[in-house]
Amino acid sequence: MKIYFLNGSKAGESLDLKKNSLKVGRELDNDVVLDTGGVSRYHALLQTTADGLWMISDLESTNGTKVNGDLINAPYQLKETDVISLGDQNIRFGKKRDLAKDVASIISQKEQAGDEVTEIIFHSAPPQSEPPSKPMISIKPPSLSKTENLAPPPPAPVPEKTDLSIFENKNINFFQKKAAKAQADTKTPADSKKRRISNLLFYTMLGAAVIIFAVIFYKVTEDNERIRNTNVAATTKKPAPFVLQYTKELIDRDNIFRFVLNLDDEKAYFSIDDIKSQRHFTKEIDEMPKHYLDDIRKEIDKTGFFTLDPLYSDSSSGETSSERTLMIAGNRKINKVTIKNISYAPNSFETFELLIKDFAAQYGLQTISMSPDEIIQQATEYYNKAEELYHNREANPENILKAIMRFRLAVEYLDQFQPKPKIWDLARKRENEAETLRKKLLEDLNFELVRLANLSDFVAAKEVLESYMRLVPEGSKAYNACIKKRLQYDREIRRRRR
Repeated sequence: MKIYFLNGSKAGESLDLKKNSLKVGRELDNDVVLDTGGVSRYHALLQTTADGLWMISDLESTNGTKVNGDLINAPYQLKETDVISLGDQNIRFGKKRDLAKDVASIISQKEQAGDEVTEIIFHSAPPQSEPPSKPMISIKPPSLSKTENLAPPPPAPVPEKTDLSIFENKNINFFQKKAAKAQADTKTPADSKKRRISNLLFYTMLGAAVIIFAVIFYKVTEDNERIRNTNVAATTKKPAPFVLQYTKELIDRDNIFRFVLNLDDEKAYFSIDDIKSQRHFTKEIDEMPKHYLDDIRKEIDKTGFFTLDPLYSDSSSGETSSERTLMIAGNRKINKVTIKNISYAPNSFETFELLIKDFAAQYGLQTISMSPDEIIQQATEYYNKAEELYHNREANPENILKAIMRFRLAVEYLDQFQPKPKIWDLARKRENEAETLRKKLLEDLNFELVRLANLSDFVAAKEVLESYMRLVPEGSKAYNACIKKRLQYDREIRRRRR
């Protein structure tokens, strides 16, 4: 089986599906690497079942996986000519039939058998001398040699006895009447009737071939038009660009502290510099959480941020200087507000500060107000608890996911320090080890789930599905897809018990 790339940098290429399982995505360690817009780092998984069926699953990608324009939320069984959409990349599963190649194959078989074959010419457009409504396949009879052209016309031939079964008679040629032998006998009414029937069969088959060719051409044109309309609709629905920049600076005799966050529709960058505690940390997020951007967009006009004055300040700052600056461009508006040497700020400004703190907390920056000793102590507690859960994973596989979350928190807490504490390296290695084990378990469970579903063993499939749910974060796309699939299995189980 092959897949065919319909657009993008691989347009026109194909790939043999030799492995039983292939990962597709933007990262270089995927089996199929796609450098196309909208494709996630690990986007989808292609794999075969024990019965030789090909299934496709979405790997919690940002834009989802579509088959024939429909978004899939569970493993989907592929059929030949299905069009798979991964972001902006369109891939066809299996090859469409080519009428011209099929006809050429039949002609080759006739020539090898020694039968005379009519020449068939496929035109890319109707001939100039004929009306456009004529068929786009012309029949050209075989030419006679010079000797045959000079010979006198033979007596009226008598057709040889023919069995009209199109499946058993080897003398019937659908592209040309077999050359008759010269005989002295005259035609009978029965012979004329048989010849008319043979001619009728020939033109019927020829007309059917033309219709099949026209249907295939129309179907290909319709698929391309549907894909183009989908891409155009996605482009027209794209909202206006969004940019947010936030800076917080605190300067006194003993320390200089600076926090920066820059984000837009696609990525985010933030950094912390704390001279006293020797914290220097930067981080870049390649894929922005959609729900976070949606929350900010909703608050832009609701809070009245674009009506604020550009500066709120107090000149009597004393020995400490503080400055907070927020710039937002969105909904086709822009405003930049600075709060200098005062602790309070307008409500709309503080609303966005809270959203920024929540976002920073997702990436380990909730430690802004903690001392270095407090940060190390908290990270150590996360690491010790994660180790305990990971060692007890055999008793409860759900502990693997819990351990990964705590290893990750320990790493993020200690990312800010230079040089890194020893426990940072231990937690990072343990997190990678646990994550690799979790992905392997999920792949095995997914394969078993597809196999049981194909066997209609929905009771066993439901048990496997529940094991799968224990290894994915609650509320994630994969978790919600499992809930829907579990409801389907429950309905099938109740229907079979009636």
